[in-house]
Amino acid sequence: MKKVDLLKELRRIAQRKGLMLELRRKGAKHEVWRLGSTTLTIPRHREISRFTAEGLIKDAEKEKPCR
Repeated sequence: MKKVDLLKELRRIAQRKGLMLELRRKGAKHEVWRLGSTTLTIPRHREISRFTAEGLIKDAEKEKPCR
C-alpha cells in the first residue's frame, strides 16, 4: 500500500471518530503519529507492506471515539 493512501485512510478513521491524526516526530526510518491516545509508528517508505498497513488500520480502528 502506498504511504499516502494509508495516511488518507487513517485520516478518514480519525474524522469518523472525531479525533485528530497528528505527526509527533520524524526519525530516520519511521514517523510517529498520534490518533487520540494511540501511537502509530509508520515506516518512512513510499510503499508499506500490506501486513503493516493492515495492522496500523486495525490499531486505529480500536481507538475509542471522542464524545
